[in-house]
Amino acid sequence: MNAFLLNRALGTVAPQALERAYTHSLVRDIQPADVRLYGSRRGLDAALRGQRDDEAVAGEEEARRADAVAHLAGVNAIDMDRFEGRYMLSGGADGTISVWDFDQEERLVPRGSALAPVGQIPKSSQSHKFGITAVSFFPTDPYALISTSFDHTLKLFSTTSFLSSPPSSIPPEPAASYDLESIPYTHAPSPHPSSHLLIAVGLQHPAIRLLDIRTGSAAHSLPGHAAAVLALSWCPLPSRPHLLASGSADGALRLWDVRRSVPALAALDAEDSVGVLGYDGLGTGARHRSRGRAHGGSGGGAAVNALCWAPDGRHLVSAGLDEKVRVWDADRGANTLAAFGPLVRNSRLAGLRLECAPRGATLPRADVLAFPSDAEVLLFELWDGRLVRRLRTPDMVRAARAVPPPPMAPTSATGASATATATRVARARATAVAWRRGGGAPELVSGHGDGKVRVWRPWTGEDEEVEREDEEERREAEAGRKRKAEALEGVRRDVLRGVGM
Repeated sequence: MNAFLLNRALGTVAPQALERAYTHSLVRDIQPADVRLYGSRRGLDAALRGQRDDEAVAGEEEARRADAVAHLAGVNAIDMDRFEGRYMLSGGADGTISVWDFDQEERLVPRGSALAPVGQIPKSSQSHKFGITAVSFFPTDPYALISTSFDHTLKLFSTTSFLSSPPSSIPPEPAASYDLESIPYTHAPSPHPSSHLLIAVGLQHPAIRLLDIRTGSAAHSLPGHAAAVLALSWCPLPSRPHLLASGSADGALRLWDVRRSVPALAALDAEDSVGVLGYDGLGTGARHRSRGRAHGGSGGGAAVNALCWAPDGRHLVSAGLDEKVRVWDADRGANTLAAFGPLVRNSRLAGLRLECAPRGATLPRADVLAFPSDAEVLLFELWDGRLVRRLRTPDMVRAARAVPPPPMAPTSATGASATATATRVARARATAVAWRRGGGAPELVSGHGDGKVRVWRPWTGEDEEVEREDEEERREAEAGRKRKAEALEGVRRDVLRGVGM
């Protein structure tokens, strides 16, 4: 970093290069941030009232922290707006959708900050009846959202009433609703509105459904998978607006041109590091495009449940239930053979959201991938799979260290203990991650099965100053409580002395 500062002073480095080097270092220094997201304004108000109580006893602060739950039944999905990096959506297993505004954080004493949703769409017959499977912002409008649910529907909502001043307390009704006649596990709106406004939906039925927002009807379907479609992602390059990637429970990862109602362009194969160009660039040794298994090998299918594109738009990242993460050259259809090590954990047959750090946030060819791995979030170097950082909070560590007892004496107590351990690990599991980049340094947000949304931020010099100020406030508060206790004890002794005891 010092070299960049020197070269910038000499005028040999552009301001953008210096900024990129700075954010590059910040991304690699992300740590847990004491930001608590409460599922209702009532919960946040209770925390604010509690922090002003001079009679607070030991453990009350930890109790308030434990009450910071965004969705009681667990967080299934999150999404961050790409316009300002200010708003976030979260979808719960309880069927509710919350809208959050990170510009409205409120500071807590003695430390940390808190946030309540600016609006909420409750579970109802008009919105969604069952758990949310995926949420996303509309590609052209940060005040519109798309959601899918286990109730077989995809719905569009407007959040204008939430974000207006003053906000409305009446939840919005759906602007549009689609009956998909099958469970939708995931959806992906096209990021190229100038070319088309299609929403790709992955269903329990193996055919991918394409919905056209302009016409309000289904465009067509893409058959080819042999099982449920769990992951979808559009290519971000403007030159390839019709390229769609899909991952399925059959272990296949396919690339599609959505303008064609024909089989997929290619099925990627984990054993193929050559691609369609072959050894000599003329196709020698290349396999047939239509056959391949991305995860699980030839012996059987391991579901592909997570997909995202690298910032360059020419490489694709996938994860499967074989607990592997793979990086693919989408131009050649080849496995780059990046190895992500043994820490990857992925055992839940459901859509999983992983994401690369925003374009321009890191140095060239030093992109960072955030992966939700059971009871922790892992940061990897994208191109070689090297581990950058393991992100865990104390309660996540406790869940990760909970090991089932050995199956020696199969008693009911042992069975109950093993079940409780599995429940703790499942509830702490990270289900989705999303990068947030507003006006400051890149941040990471993660949703978890215990209902919490956790925020991870870089540790900077300003944070050290705030930490020192918080420590001084804690000491002053502790000294004040001690003085008050001593004064009360003096009064008690005087009273006892006055009555002759």
